[in-house]
Amino acid sequence: MRVPYVLFVASTPQPSLGGGSVRARPILPVRVHGPASDTLIDGFLDTASDDVILPAWVAPVIGIDLLPIPE
Repeated sequence: MRVPYVLFVASTPQPSLGGGSVRARPILPVRVHGPASDTLIDGFLDTASDDVILPAWVAPVIGIDLLPIPE
């Protein structure tokens, strides 16, 4: 599988980039399914991640009510 890398530009120089401001990240489309619908979002592929984190705006789009869930 080949995953395209997208260049992201930081607003300030990054020490980890030797003072540079451009970093390449693997971004791929992800379809998120919920009880009411589904939506396609750009996902950041992190092979070392143990969890999946989605933006809060995705929940109401796919039919999930986050109000009764504790923070």
